Amino acid sequence: MEEGKAKTPPAPEISVLAAVLNEGGNILPFFERLTRALQGLTWETIVVDDASTDGTLEKVEALSRRDPRVRLLRRPARGGTASAQYDGWKVSRGRIIVVLDADLQHRPEEVPTVIGPVRSGSAVLSIGSRYLPGGGFEKRPPLRGLISRTGEVLARLILPETRGRSDPMSGFFAFRREVLDGPEIAPQGMKFLFYLLVRVPPSRIREVPIRFQRREQGQSKLVGRQSRLVRALLSSALHAKRGRPRRDPVPP
Repeated sequence: MEEGKAKTPPAPEISVLAAVLNEGGNILPFFERLTRALQGLTWETIVVDDASTDGTLEKVEALSRRDPRVRLLRRPARGGTASAQYDGWKVSRGRIIVVLDADLQHRPEEVPTVIGPVRSGSAVLSIGSRYLPGGGFEKRPPLRGLISRTGEVLARLILPETRGRSDPMSGFFAFRREVLDGPEIAPQGMKFLFYLLVRVPPSRIREVPIRFQRREQGQSKLVGRQSRLVRALLSSALHAKRGRPRRDPVPP
């Protein structure tokens, strides 16, 4: 190694992607719980921040100075969740990518369950499903359920790849990083999972049960913007359909 040059640390096995916007009350508990859940594994977390204004940025920056496994990707303007997660993938280094929300509605303790099929080699894409036996919701607000189900029905009409899944609207999933190798894409809307479903053959997808938790702190990004959110879901489905690859990009 040349004098004065720092040695690049080896790539971790797992990269955790968390797209955030104003999650100042949840971000530190999220990291604490994630650290406990991934004990014994090599991992990194990439926080993609879309111009938070509530102190989220400062908390992540302070944590990253103490823990090199925490990385911050700042985006200058608010964009869609799907593009934020794709930007996080581009700078990630792990063999396995896991995507979840940092608002603690996705339980960090369930990350080992979600990545399990990908780690074992039995799947290329593993989806955390709220509708499988053992999964479910903790007091989901009726309006949120209506929005989610409306988007799901529309997605199934537009994107055939969503029809064989119990929870195509899930925001908690893991995949092998090479799923997205190849020409760059430009995800739109809020459902990054749609872009993976069109790339991975059904036989190489697994679903595992997860429990979706009630938000304790901060404001939901769903309630109060129903029409805008449905449009964002449709944008993801339509754009993913147009960008469907002509051949399977995932190596056997």
